[in-house]
Amino acid sequence: SVAPSGPTPFADSGRATQSADSGRATWSPIEPAVLESARRAVRTPAAAWLLVAIATVLISASLAAWSGVTLARIAASPESPEQTKSDSGGVTSTVTRKPHPWRPHRDKFILLLIVQIAAVAAGGQMVLAAFCLRRLESPSLVRAGAVFTVIPLSPAWLIGLPIGTWIMSVLGRPDVKAAFEQPTPCGAETDDAGFGLNDWLKEPAGWGMLVCLIGVVVAFLPWQRMNIFGFSFDLLGIDGWAGLTTGSVCVVTLLVLAALNLFGGSRRWKAATMLVAGIVTGGVSGYVMIDAFRGPRAAQTSFSGNEVMRDLAKALSDIVVEGMGASLHVGAVTMPVLAFVLALLGLLELWQSRRP
Repeated sequence: SVAPSGPTPFADSGRATQSADSGRATWSPIEPAVLESARRAVRTPAAAWLLVAIATVLISASLAAWSGVTLARIAASPESPEQTKSDSGGVTSTVTRKPHPWRPHRDKFILLLIVQIAAVAAGGQMVLAAFCLRRLESPSLVRAGAVFTVIPLSPAWLIGLPIGTWIMSVLGRPDVKAAFEQPTPCGAETDDAGFGLNDWLKEPAGWGMLVCLIGVVVAFLPWQRMNIFGFSFDLLGIDGWAGLTTGSVCVVTLLVLAALNLFGGSRRWKAATMLVAGIVTGGVSGYVMIDAFRGPRAAQTSFSGNEVMRDLAKALSDIVVEGMGASLHVGAVTMPVLAFVLALLGLLELWQSRRP
């Protein structure tokens, strides 16, 4: 039998050999076909991986903030019921402060906070690893990121597990291995166009992602300051349906825009996404502002009994309403502005999509 002559497709591509004269390792250049094959193989997995990494950071950071706020409230609450008296408008009221209902689960919230902080760090490493995979650099960093992806640290693990498994299978391809072993010269051209933040910020959709990120932060800020018979306290956005709704819309919009940017989505889809998100967040936060300006109102309830009892019940109802007050805080004022900016960016994206 005759042994085949000539190299196999991946035999010497990007391999290091030792020079007899200098004793130093020299690199044989990788074949262009092998490099192009590796770039095609990692393009889609790297984009999907970056999307999972962004989702991991967003979701875990939100859970970490929520658990941190809850722990702070548990620490501020008394261990046993406490009574405090206050005089307001000639009415003496007694307020009983009870222990936080989740005080028995404080250790679980501490564990959740630690795990989600670790998940945020892992998500940041996954973001770097996704960029390295797209550029076919730092194989050890990419492998470590793939391992973090399949570890159940965040709810995003549900989609991270199949993506991490996919990444590991791609890393085992011979052409990808050869491309990773080939050093990238300084200033060399890479195939990462449209993959970075600088490329995204060239379009309104990229700025829309930043606006959504700010919106997620705003959901954790105080939205209202309540005053009930002289006792004042702040309500965070996540304490009510409005903050939860607008924050969730911002998270979903950011992920959808990131997916459209990574996978080459239509500019009209990007515009529609931002317009819908701007209308929803603007409508919800606008309702909160209108409701705060209207102030507390007595319930429209018919009082039974004789005329004296009806008048007494109405007077007590008026006293309760007068003793209550609510004013807007920074979150409720900022969110409508962000919604307006997001809608404007959507209109700008739509206008640019119609340009030839």
